[in-house]
Amino acid sequence: MGESKLEEQPIYSTRAHVFQIDPNTKKNWLPTSKHAVTVSYFYDSTRNVYRIISLDGTKAIINSTISPNMTFTKTSQKFGQWADSRANTVYGLGFSTEHHLAKFAEKFAEYKEAARLAKEKSQEKMELATSPSQVRSAHTVLTQHKHISTVLICPQTHWFPLSPLEPLLAFLQIDWNTFRRELFC
Repeated sequence: MGESKLEEQPIYSTRAHVFQIDPNTKKNWLPTSKHAVTVSYFYDSTRNVYRIISLDGTKAIINSTISPNMTFTKTSQKFGQWADSRANTVYGLGFSTEHHLAKFAEKFAEYKEAARLAKEKSQEKMELATSPSQVRSAHTVLTQHKHISTVLICPQTHWFPLSPLEPLLAFLQIDWNTFRRELFC
């Protein structure tokens, strides 16, 4: 049998009682398990994503991707919470000691910052990939139902009609006529 490489690895684990906010009242905590369970931070190296995952048996009771806008709040000596807008819920964790809560909060801040840096890096790559200086050629004229439009081929070999590029050029503060003149000369 060949070796299988896991893309997502646990990087920190602790035990806690897991709760979710009552979706109806938005005030009361509902326990998601009868006892303390393992709560782990996972890192997916292929997607550069951090997640908090907890299972109760085979049921996932937490599956929360950490984003830069999330905040973990200590609400008491042994309890903390965070809102996950993607899951449309608020998770709460009850720890057995203040130390476990402090360590979980420390890791949350660390991985949140790593998620922020990963997002920034991803946005920088995206900006470079869509920069007009990266365009290799603009040469194809397509005719379909008597409709003619010029199409660009970018370095990643994606096709972009010119007209939708106008908002991008405006965002990049590049004049449309200057762009066309430089592109077609």
